[in-house]
Amino acid sequence: MSSSIRYLSLCGLLGYGYSPISLENALKQPLDFIGVDAGSTDPGPYYLGSGKGFVKRLQVKRDLSMVLKEAKSRGIPLIIGSAGGSGAKPHVQSVLDIMQEIVQEQSLSLKTAVIYADLSQDFLAKAADGHLLPCGGAPDFNKDNVSKLCNPVAQFGTEPIIKALESGADVIVSGRCCDTAIFASYPIWKGFPAGLALHAAKIAECGALCARPVGANDSLVVEMHQDFFTVEPPNPARTCTPDSVAAHSLYEQPDPNCFYEPEGKIDLSACNFEQIAPRKVKVSGSRLVPASAKTTKLEGAIKLGYRSITLAGLRDPSAIRHLDELEKGVRAAVAEAANFVKENE
Repeated sequence: MSSSIRYLSLCGLLGYGYSPISLENALKQPLDFIGVDAGSTDPGPYYLGSGKGFVKRLQVKRDLSMVLKEAKSRGIPLIIGSAGGSGAKPHVQSVLDIMQEIVQEQSLSLKTAVIYADLSQDFLAKAADGHLLPCGGAPDFNKDNVSKLCNPVAQFGTEPIIKALESGADVIVSGRCCDTAIFASYPIWKGFPAGLALHAAKIAECGALCARPVGANDSLVVEMHQDFFTVEPPNPARTCTPDSVAAHSLYEQPDPNCFYEPEGKIDLSACNFEQIAPRKVKVSGSRLVPASAKTTKLEGAIKLGYRSITLAGLRDPSAIRHLDELEKGVRAAVAEAANFVKENE
């Protein structure tokens, strides 16, 4: 059993980008693995149903081009979760196609494990007979909808990724999975407490979103120990504080004391957040209350109509006060990404 492990969350979502200096700094010390979430339901059901991604192909290629060779040369596994945006087979294949391009361009050889999350209509028809339960206040599943679902997937936890790690893969390209599974699988596989591993993963899956200034377009380094973990952005322009890390523990959760994953309830009621270095925070006290039975979440889309465009405005007083600063940061990030585009045209 290892006394500690160190891993990198590349960015909040594959294709959102990250600073090259973040990758460079993170690699100055040994890494046990690199993880990156590639999916979300935030953009709505269209992308799952259509089999299309919501991040541009060149953005994904940019993010992978910088990290694949570095990970391979150092023997660091790279775990990509919910590949292609929604994690169904066409989305997974889109990421594999991009990887194949990079492999040829950079003369790489990668042992790749692929995990599919797709569900057949026959399987769903059987599951609908008493094995599908409402999630988060959703209505009961209508059996008549089985044949209408486009690209149905099962959002799974850590076990499939652990099996892929056991195969010795250089890269794991996973279909739809829990965001936490990407980052908790390796620590759990290596014997670290599941509660700590899942809590750390909850924070890591959004990259530097737990740091200040906030940004899902940058990286985060996590160090796991047997009774605590630490988080620190490798970009010196960003800082983690107890408040920022504690706040992100509540991200997208209705209860400040816990959150739930297929493995069970992660109890945060005894958590402690401590500043142990100028930009690093130590977290302890998280624990897992195991579920009586592990579950997966059914996700599918039914075609009902066509998309329309919505215009949104900004009302947050704090954001409005810092518009010039925000615009400067956005322009810098776009310029950095544009340089990659020019180099690859």
